[in-house]
Amino acid sequence: QSAPGLKRFIKKESGLTITEDESVDFQEGFFGRYPDFRPSYRRQIAFVRQHSYVESPFGHIRRLPSIASDNPAVAAEAERQSVNSPVQAFESTLAFIALAELSKYDPKNLRLVIFTHDSVGLENSLGPGRDKRRKAVKHIMERVVHDRVREIFGIELPFIPTVEVSTGPNLADMEEIKL
Repeated sequence: QSAPGLKRFIKKESGLTITEDESVDFQEGFFGRYPDFRPSYRRQIAFVRQHSYVESPFGHIRRLPSIASDNPAVAAEAERQSVNSPVQAFESTLAFIALAELSKYDPKNLRLVIFTHDSVGLENSLGPGRDKRRKAVKHIMERVVHDRVREIFGIELPFIPTVEVSTGPNLADMEEIKL
């Protein structure tokens, strides 16, 4: 993402106003902290320019024919999607595995409310066992998912997925809880 693009994104998403110089400093700080990211990013863009698709670690394919667009803004959007799409598909697969495992745990007291590529919202019934279910959800989404990825795909994740658990009366008023 360009420095002006990051500046606009930050303004849109957070309401904060930063200068282009601050945007450049942020980007340089990010790439300084994660030095392997920039070469990986460039390889991904080169791949999508050559093949017009990208693939997630689990084999999901996202076709991006707009990478060949003569319109620089359209091609730049396809570049961004080529980097984000495999990550989001990976996160979605982990979440789907978690949902399948959670459905076996306590379907009477845990109900899916919302799902995005990197977020699962569950309704946890009030009453006895509520704290136990919270802890079980975290365990399933971290440890069980890690093990199931190995079983299903033959991939040993080099990390244990981490999950933040939040609670509240509705999605707008959630607060993170430590388990």
